[in-house]
Amino acid sequence: MQDKERILITGASGFIGKSLLKKIDFDKYEVAILTRNPQKFGKEERFRVVEGDLSDQESLNRALSGITILINLAAEVRNQDKLEETNVGGTKRLIAAIREAKTVKQILHLSSVGVVGMNYNLDPTSVDEQFPAEPKNEYERTKLLSEQLFLEFFMENPDLKWSVLRPTNVFGESHPFDALLNLMQHVKSGKKILYTRTAKVNYVYVEDLTAFILNRLESDVKGIYNVGNSVDLKEFLDSIADELKTSLNAARVPKWIVRTFYRLKVRKLDSVSNEVVYSDKALRTYFQYPFGIKQGIRKTIEYYKHLNKL
Repeated sequence: MQDKERILITGASGFIGKSLLKKIDFDKYEVAILTRNPQKFGKEERFRVVEGDLSDQESLNRALSGITILINLAAEVRNQDKLEETNVGGTKRLIAAIREAKTVKQILHLSSVGVVGMNYNLDPTSVDEQFPAEPKNEYERTKLLSEQLFLEFFMENPDLKWSVLRPTNVFGESHPFDALLNLMQHVKSGKKILYTRTAKVNYVYVEDLTAFILNRLESDVKGIYNVGNSVDLKEFLDSIADELKTSLNAARVPKWIVRTFYRLKVRKLDSVSNEVVYSDKALRTYFQYPFGIKQGIRKTIEYYKHLNKL
């Protein structure tokens, strides 16, 4: 019998990591997770829990010993004081540990479309994986540096299998910040929502993202991939209203009004007039989302209804 591939997952206690652990085939892979708080997982028989931290080189060396696949989901998102240390320093230490281990054959790194720095444009803008990256804030800057460090390492090691995933806005059940809940409550309340006719939103349901992660484990194709659907804002709002079985109270704003606000440096209409689209054409060459946005919205609403939040 062929030996199982040995996977190490960083960031396994996070939103995406928890979803991945529900879907990964433990009969096929021998899985270890790196965590600062092993007690979060209790007595776990499906996978091995390894205490460690991206700031601790020795713990990373121990964790990666004998590992053949690294799935790097760990990142700092909110704490400004830790962005550089975690996202950049942590990546450098991970790469050093990979060099030390000499067993890693495949790396999957979770990045973000944020590295591009194209958060808003009132005019139609398509952002693919070759779009120039001009990060606008510290999170975007450190995520781009992390991605670049891995890409340099991949180029030095051409036999490595690798994928860099850039998800859009990830939503779904058990989101730590209740992504979309406020919007769903707003729609349910019947309060008016503004939108422009050509406004877009970019989202990916968490189980679609984890399905693509598992897809990449089986593929020899290397590359950077935007992950997520782009849909009209009005269509997105209609889907939420339909699942809530309520009427959408929406009003369309002419684009000239938005442009006037923009010239006056009033940015209150940005979120309802954005026309940036993150293209996932490269992903769709190899993969189709098993759920999609509408089904993701349905499952997320069912979850919040169960918690009596909707």
